[in-house]
Amino acid sequence: MKGQITDTFGEPIPFARVGIENTSYGTIANAQGNFQLELTYNSYTVIYSAMDYETISEKIEIQQDVTLVTIVLKEEATELEETVITVKTKKNLGKEIMKQVIDKRSYFRDQLSEYQCNTYCFTSLEKEEADSIKTDSIISRKKMNLVEWNGTSYYKANNRYKDVITAFIDLTEPAQNTGSVTVVTGGMDDEILEPSTGMDVNPYLFVNGIKDADINIFDNLIEAPGLSLRPLISPMAYNAFLYYNFYVESSFYEENQKIYQIRVEPRFREEALFEGSLYIRDTSWELVSYALTINRGALTYFREMHLVADFEKMGSRIVPTRREYVYLIKEGKKKIHGNVRVMHSGYGFEIEDNNGKFWLESTVYTPEAFNRDSAYWSSIRPFHLKQEEINFIHQQDSIAKYYASETYLKKQDSTYNTLNVWDFLFNGVGFRNTFKKQEFYIGGLIEQVVPFGVGGYRHRLSMSYDKGFKNNHELSINPVIDYGFHNKDLKGQLGVGYMYNPRRFSKFFIEAGDVYDFVTGYQSIQGTFAPANRVRNRKLEIYHRLELINGLYFKAGIFYSNRSSIDNIEYPSWVDNFGFFSKPEPFEGYKIFMTDFEFSYHFRQKYILKGNQKIIIGSQWPVVSLQYKKGIPKLFGGQSDFDFMELRVTDEINLNSLGQSEFKFTAGSFLRKSDLRLIEHKYFRTSDKFFFSNPINSQQLLDTALNTANSYIQFNAIHHFNGFFLNKVWLLNRLKLEETVGGSFLAIPDAHFVQAELYAGIERVIRIRKQRFKLGVYAVTAASSFSRADVQLKVGINFYDSFKRTWDY
Repeated sequence: MKGQITDTFGEPIPFARVGIENTSYGTIANAQGNFQLELTYNSYTVIYSAMDYETISEKIEIQQDVTLVTIVLKEEATELEETVITVKTKKNLGKEIMKQVIDKRSYFRDQLSEYQCNTYCFTSLEKEEADSIKTDSIISRKKMNLVEWNGTSYYKANNRYKDVITAFIDLTEPAQNTGSVTVVTGGMDDEILEPSTGMDVNPYLFVNGIKDADINIFDNLIEAPGLSLRPLISPMAYNAFLYYNFYVESSFYEENQKIYQIRVEPRFREEALFEGSLYIRDTSWELVSYALTINRGALTYFREMHLVADFEKMGSRIVPTRREYVYLIKEGKKKIHGNVRVMHSGYGFEIEDNNGKFWLESTVYTPEAFNRDSAYWSSIRPFHLKQEEINFIHQQDSIAKYYASETYLKKQDSTYNTLNVWDFLFNGVGFRNTFKKQEFYIGGLIEQVVPFGVGGYRHRLSMSYDKGFKNNHELSINPVIDYGFHNKDLKGQLGVGYMYNPRRFSKFFIEAGDVYDFVTGYQSIQGTFAPANRVRNRKLEIYHRLELINGLYFKAGIFYSNRSSIDNIEYPSWVDNFGFFSKPEPFEGYKIFMTDFEFSYHFRQKYILKGNQKIIIGSQWPVVSLQYKKGIPKLFGGQSDFDFMELRVTDEINLNSLGQSEFKFTAGSFLRKSDLRLIEHKYFRTSDKFFFSNPINSQQLLDTALNTANSYIQFNAIHHFNGFFLNKVWLLNRLKLEETVGGSFLAIPDAHFVQAELYAGIERVIRIRKQRFKLGVYAVTAASSFSRADVQLKVGINFYDSFKRTWDY
């Protein structure tokens, strides 16, 4: 049964409830008032209800595959007189029933501590654009996505989830580009050894696996980072009466068993709470179904989120068999309407997970998952599609075939290879041959301009050539030409990389050149422009990196460099107008030959297997890294002679409703230093003025570029309360502000230097289209061995990774 619910003026009523009389079965209409409910051939009495409207019931006969209805609800007349005693009675009874339910919550949760089931998921997205001139007028409405997947889902207590996807299809409007995989491996100086991998995730799609779909209200706190930064407090939590009021809204008999409809009302509108109805079976106090809405104030990305779930009893267990999510996203004048339907069947309650990596493979796509035809989807789809959905599928199938055709690929290559003014200025100039899997690129003119380079203005031309092979190996060549006009000096470098095992990120890389290099790569904003932070570097760099076993990364490299001062470089007179343009210090040139070895272990690292790609998700455990560098004298003319070792430990800790903490501990020392030059010292980043840099990697009030040739200890930590306190303050809670505290510690014993910092800040999440970020204002204070405590205000920006669902800090 499909239809639309409107008021007496023909305007759609958003998120109305549609249910079958004397059952808990039903659904929620979307923001346009449209709904769909799967029924068998029979006669039904259907109940339609919405806040501020009269509830009506209508009899309907289902005699065909698709039955269309249009429902009109009248506004509810205000009742001036209410029977207070009835309200109190309903509330008291609701409280008594929920006491019984809460007492049995942990029992039902523990009964379902391990299971596997077949899962089918269908997601539909529709975009609606409003008229910018005429109020409440819609210009266009069209489908954006239809995503289906089918497979086997696994769950085990302690937040262990896994999906084996046997069928997957994403029918996306042509303008979008989702589903690609990226793998990036950096250079020798990268502190993060493991490759940066990810998928182009569409944040409009709420459910990408069983972990997203499992909004389990049998848990006290529900972690759903895709919905809210704060854990959602279940209406069945042990402390639910502190956050909710409960009323008996109605009761009925279903299969000779009495069912109570319990109205759930949140006490705090800005907290991470639910509102709606629970359907509870009398005597056994089992959850039959629910229809809930999440408080808008708790949502960070969605404007509305409505949830429906049905449960069945299997022995002593209560298992979900159907879930539905109806949501709304607003982007200016555009509205994105989302509907997700998830079906579970074929439950089993013992999982063969003896393989140590079973739970580390978060998602596995089988080889045939992306090759299913329309007949397959028609055979497994548990409901009938709307006509516009059928039309969209046919349209996208035709488009997909065209996109895969030789004609289209040649046309796309031709379009990409066509040069226009905007490409020349901003985007860059490229040449691509899809059939040969090769691509050439030159950066745009704006990218080539370096106004504050060594010796003044420089022109930097960067190029890249990438070649793919049938065995999924990849070759990359990256030349750079850098010319300074004032000194007429030409510099450049050439890098060549070869990825020969994508599943293990195995890569060889060689780079050679004559460049003006940074003394230390991680600099303040001002330091990136200062010539004092540069040296001339004639270098040869060779390294190999790979993943030895899951989560254990290894890098081995050799590095040759002939380093010399650039104090003889002349600068144009205009640079004197910039105070930060400090001149470089002279030093005696020297050569260095160095080896570099590094191990980095991510305990219990989780990942996705998709084709020949391994996509890293992350780990809930600490990451431990150990790096060893050795300067070898006399070999290839090398003069430096030293041994250096550094240990790094990073971790993120989830404190449930109290927020999340992140810390980083670093300790290092030069074990031997027979010949150690200034450039090889350990450097500590100078702080930026007014800008709050990443607090996990830097100090905030370090006004001098410190370095050491001995040992050091550094500790950085930050904690996000995610509005735990401010959301309880009236009026302030409407601003959606979040509290952040943290600090750092730096000790350099040989210099008798110690600095400790503390900071507190207020942040707010902002969304611009698909990108989320936090803007924050922070008060920072620090005291060191050479300065007294001071307080400064700083502004920072923190970006969100929608794939890993984590923030930069």
